[in-house]
Amino acid sequence: MIKYNIEPGVGLDVLLFGTNTKEILDILGEPVEIEKDEDEDFPSEMWLYPEQQLTLFIEGDETKLLICIETNHPDTTLFGKKIFSMTEAEITALMDKNVCGEVDVEDEAWGERRVSFDDYMIDFYFENGKLNTVNFSVIDDDED
Repeated sequence: MIKYNIEPGVGLDVLLFGTNTKEILDILGEPVEIEKDEDEDFPSEMWLYPEQQLTLFIEGDETKLLICIETNHPDTTLFGKKIFSMTEAEITALMDKNVCGEVDVEDEAWGERRVSFDDYMIDFYFENGKLNTVNFSVIDDDED
């Protein structure tokens, strides 16, 4: 059983960015579903674990590695706070307190409101004012 503690740029508890698929299988077991994108330049997979309320994004040809996580688990914490019980303003204040850079807000065509902090590669999706999902990934280093 994993703990739903987000560490920006690092991962979620023992699910660390850069973890290979064998290690993920050892931690979570087989996903319920795998959706594949066969893009020549960036082949990727989306591993769905509905019971754990997780979606893992895997990228790579020969070595497939975890690069992004999405969750809507109610016990998810960030900087020691349970985020799914927080409002958009409270999450923005939490991110500001932890010096997470500029906020980017957009109302998506499908109805959710996205609140993003690109410096920490984290997106919060709100529906009807309530946090619906959080998506976070390895921090993009412009030098690599």
